[in-house]
Amino acid sequence: MAMRPGRSLLLATILAVLALGAWKLRGVRRYAVAGPSMLPALAPGDFLMVRPPRRRVAPGDVVTVPDPRTPSREIIKRVAAVLDDGTLFAVGDNSIASTDSRTFGALQASLVTGRAWLIYWPPRRIRLIRHHHAASYGFVTPTFSP
Repeated sequence: MAMRPGRSLLLATILAVLALGAWKLRGVRRYAVAGPSMLPALAPGDFLMVRPPRRRVAPGDVVTVPDPRTPSREIIKRVAAVLDDGTLFAVGDNSIASTDSRTFGALQASLVTGRAWLIYWPPRRIRLIRHHHAASYGFVTPTFSP
């Protein structure tokens, strides 16, 4: 049974207000998705809630990290692997449109600034962000060429 448009907008508004309240209380940050690298999970124009990492990252987590090419900018990627030396391999779900660890190499796990947990806007895309195990995407432990 489909939800009526007026009811959908009301639900979206309530969820947005709750999400913004969580933002104020728990150090949760807002994040706007700008490019297609995380399609289909995250789309350009999605607004997310990102919480500080409270545990070690795991394969499948959707995380924010400083862009190795421009550290003043953050990027959002999915953790494909966590390596023994405290580094992680982070990739976009849309590999054709993603500049990620396949380009700039492994990242220090300590650089993770947040873990995405909720798309709160636009209303038609409101949902919790699923943190798939990386194996479901066909990732394997990465090897690097010299």
